[in-house]
Amino acid sequence: MAEPLRKLPMDEDDETRVLEITTGSALPGTPPAFDDEQGRRMLTETSNALGRTGETRDTGVSNAVTNISSSVKSGLEVVSERSKEAGAKLAEVAEETRDRAQELALEAGRRAQDLREAAIRQAKRIRRETRRYADQRPLQAILVVAGMGFVTGLALRIWRSNRD
Repeated sequence: MAEPLRKLPMDEDDETRVLEITTGSALPGTPPAFDDEQGRRMLTETSNALGRTGETRDTGVSNAVTNISSSVKSGLEVVSERSKEAGAKLAEVAEETRDRAQELALEAGRRAQDLREAAIRQAKRIRRETRRYADQRPLQAILVVAGMGFVTGLALRIWRSNRD
């Protein structure tokens, strides 16, 4: 919290009511709405307005209120500007993330397609080799298929007998 620049008595008769004018940020993480020089200038203007002869205290208070309201307006403008900047940056990051996700999806699709094509090539190669083996050695191919059938039948009979 910023230190007060000066304490001004609100009533000359009543010293207990004091107006503190401070500089510093109204919200954490935001810059001050005005710097020390602007604060001193506002304090001087307010003091002069309150101290002039022939003017009422109401005029000085209204000037102080005007100064404070202009400071609040400038602070709101800063917050609004920062909010717009943050929104723009967030939109930019969201767009980059969306683009990256699309790139990754395309890359995954390409890889899946490559794997599918490789599996198809492998299956075709195995089928060609099997046909070539059967064409070159027909008796051995028949014996291999018969042996696989015998083993499968035996496995099924054992499985059924254990199931009951």
